Amino acid sequence: MTLDSGWPATRANPPPALSQPRLRPRFAWHIPIDPDEVVRRVELRLGQEGTPCRGYIAAQQRVVDLRVLEADKHLWSPALGLQIEEDPEVEGGSIVHGLIGPEPAVWTAIAFCYVSIITGLLFTLTLGVVQKFLGDYAWSFWIAGALMLSMVGVWWVARAGQKLAAPQTLVLRHFLEEVLQVDESQRLRTDADPYRE
Repeated sequence: MTLDSGWPATRANPPPALSQPRLRPRFAWHIPIDPDEVVRRVELRLGQEGTPCRGYIAAQQRVVDLRVLEADKHLWSPALGLQIEEDPEVEGGSIVHGLIGPEPAVWTAIAFCYVSIITGLLFTLTLGVVQKFLGDYAWSFWIAGALMLSMVGVWWVARAGQKLAAPQTLVLRHFLEEVLQVDESQRLRTDADPYRE
């Protein structure tokens, strides 16, 4: 099975959306199926025995959230969020927008770290400029340097987590492709395209 532009979907050779340095890659697919039918098919498959993942569905909002099985879950396990909408160009068709990322608690912790570091960085840089302007020793620049290093550290940890999550991400995408029978011609755009965060 291939995922993007004929890219072989293997753990050693992940698709471009997984190999790019993005924490939460997005994709969108054209599906020649009515949006409500897309939701119904996913819901039906999730209810069958032997399903490789679990999910939460808000049928009226056409939102699906896929997660790995509880037994396989670890800190970096991915979540695949889907928003299904009518395709304005194809009658009876739909566009499936997907967002792959860490589970909400992990994503919130990463975002909190970034916001805290950036806030501290702005404060220490401002303080350092004032210290330099007053002719004092600008010791806060040392703290700013440490904060920059810690930002790189958070980025590195997030990337390592994404690599650990790659096999489970492929499981979620393969499940979705199997249920919706997606082929290459139905791919609208991937993470390399404008539909980004």
